[in-house]
Amino acid sequence: MLAQRRRKKEAVSKASDEIEDKEALIAKLASEREILAREKEEVLENGMSDPQLIAINEKEKAEVREKMEKDRREKEDIIRKEYMNRLKSAKNDKERERILEEMNRRLKAMEEENERERLEQERNLEKILQARQMKRVKKLAHDH
Repeated sequence: MLAQRRRKKEAVSKASDEIEDKEALIAKLASEREILAREKEEVLENGMSDPQLIAINEKEKAEVREKMEKDRREKEDIIRKEYMNRLKSAKNDKERERILEEMNRRLKAMEEENERERLEQERNLEKILQARQMKRVKKLAHDH
């Protein structure tokens, strides 16, 4: 009977120790969760501050800008070639002047359109990059 009580007491003590260990683990996980939640909120408010991720974002932005600039130059070259051919076939100075004015208006309109497109694409790119940052944050949170 005494041995049975001792075994019960030891079992209760062991169970109590296990419960304390589990409670300590739960408290630790809750603390880590709070830290991650604060970090997530900070990232949402201020963006990602990790230099490596910032470098990745800047590289992606540079690639998009470079592609946009290349497209713009190609469009301008096509327009200039078209107008140069028309200038060669023009019969007099008045017609050449009209063609040049038309070319200038068209190039200026194209420049304004390119600027609008650039601003829109940069806004879209920012949204995409923010979504990627959130994905990275979730992955980092999941990994921890």
